[in-house]
Amino acid sequence: MVIERELKFMLDRAGYDAIHAWAHAAGRLRSEATQTNLYFDTPEGLLAAQHLCLRLRTKRGKWELTLKARFEFEAEEQVCEETNTDLSAADAQAFQDRPQTLATSDLPPAVRLRELCNPSTLVALGALATKRAVIDLEGGFVGELDHSTYLGTEDFELECETDDPARAGAAIRAMFAEVDVDAVRSDRPKLARFMARYR
Repeated sequence: MVIERELKFMLDRAGYDAIHAWAHAAGRLRSEATQTNLYFDTPEGLLAAQHLCLRLRTKRGKWELTLKARFEFEAEEQVCEETNTDLSAADAQAFQDRPQTLATSDLPPAVRLRELCNPSTLVALGALATKRAVIDLEGGFVGELDHSTYLGTEDFELECETDDPARAGAAIRAMFAEVDVDAVRSDRPKLARFMARYR
């Protein structure tokens, strides 16, 4: 289990395109890849009601099961507890075919989930696909420029995981000013935005 600290800013399409072009032109674009998150909950929404996120992620042929819990907001940053485990493709497929087996699994995210809410059954809610560009920011910080599509909509976001939110925030705001982009601090993680459309 780790504590994840992130700064998140929502962008419009023009802002996303401008930052992507700036990163490419400035040699700050490290990599690009598409990842897909499959979200799980109980039929009655027990996890969402308790601000828990159970997701199965695939990226570059690798699979990871993650439980995010205890979302809090401190100044500009989102803080949460995160429990992860890597999965084989066969295990990932088994959980997709029979999500209820996650409720009794001995994998660390499932064990932690039972400590927090003990769901009797789980179902797959749907998928959120993110095209992520990893970019270098001033001060050695790394940004993740995301274009996500889910449930008939799309959104754009810049995230930065950091243990120094003040300096990272300053680097991000300086980049926004340089690129002339308006952004709004986000206090809604991807799951919350997905759930708002799902309901």
